Amino acid sequence: MKTRIWFTMMTLVVCALLAASVAHAQETPRKVFTAKKGGTLTVKVTGNITIESWNKDEVELTVSGADAESMKKELEFANNDGNVTVELKDNNDWCDDCNYHFNVPAQYNLSLNTVGGDIHIVSSLTGNFQVMTKGGDIKMSDCIGDADALTAGGDILSGNISGNVKFRTAGGAIKTGNIGGEASIATASGDVRVGNVVKTASISTAGGDVSVKLFPEGTEDCKLSSASGKVELSLPASVKATVQATVKGIMPEELEKNIVCEFASDKSTEVKEGKKNQRVFTINGGGQLIQLESVNSIIEIKKIK
Repeated sequence: MKTRIWFTMMTLVVCALLAASVAHAQETPRKVFTAKKGGTLTVKVTGNITIESWNKDEVELTVSGADAESMKKELEFANNDGNVTVELKDNNDWCDDCNYHFNVPAQYNLSLNTVGGDIHIVSSLTGNFQVMTKGGDIKMSDCIGDADALTAGGDILSGNISGNVKFRTAGGAIKTGNIGGEASIATASGDVRVGNVVKTASISTAGGDVSVKLFPEGTEDCKLSSASGKVELSLPASVKATVQATVKGIMPEELEKNIVCEFASDKSTEVKEGKKNQRVFTINGGGQLIQLESVNSIIEIKKIK
C-alpha cells in the first residue's frame, strides 16, 4: 500500500515538472530595452510587425510563433543611447509567420522593414515613420510627424498625418486621413482616397479612382491623375486656383459631361485635340496650378460644403 502511494506521488511530481517545462517552452519570448523620447526603433525581420505606444521609457518586444532559444539564435539586438535595433542575423528569412509586437514610448521614431508580412501601427505616435514590406498591408494610426510607407503588394491605410506623406504600393488601395504637409501618393492598381491636404499634392493611380480634398497653400503645382478611373477634387469655396482638367480617350462631344466644375470660373478655356480634351478653369482670380488627368472617365471639381 505504501509503495503504491509513493509511486502515485512520484508520478504526480513528474507530471507537474513536465507541465511546468512545457509551459516554460511555450511562453512568449520577451525582451525589454531602456529607451527615451525621441529615439528610433529599427526593425528588419520577416513576419508581421505591430507597434503600440505606452507611458514608459522602454521598448518591449514580444514574439509569438517562436521560442526564446530560437529568438536568441536568429535575431540581433542593439541599444545605442536609447535607439533600439532588432534585425535578423545574416539576412535570413527565419520565422516568416512570426508576430513581432513592440511597445514604444509615445514620442518615438520608427524604421520598420519586413520581407513578408503586415505592418500595423496601432497607437498615435509623435515621430517620423519609415515603413516597408515586400508583401503585405500597412496600417497606421495618427502621426505627428512625417510618414513614408512602401509595400510591394498590399493596401496602405492611415489616420491623420501632421507632416509630409510619401506612400507607394505596387498593388493596392490607399486611404488616408488629413495630411498637414505635402502629399506624394501613388499606386499601380487601386483607388486613392485622401482627406484634407493643406499644401501640395502629387497623387496617381494606374487603375482606380482618385478622391482628394485640397486646401492648396504651397508654391508648387499639384497633380491628380488616374490612368483608368474617375478623378474627384474638392476645394474650399474661397480658393484661388487655376485648374487644368484633361480627359483622354473620349470624343469632343462628350467633353461637357466628362469634365464637371461646380465653381463659377472667371475664365474658362477649352482645348480639343482628337481624343484629348482639356478645360482650364480660373477660380477666384486664379492661383496655384492644379492639374487633373483621367483616361476614359470623368473629372469632377467640387466645392467643399
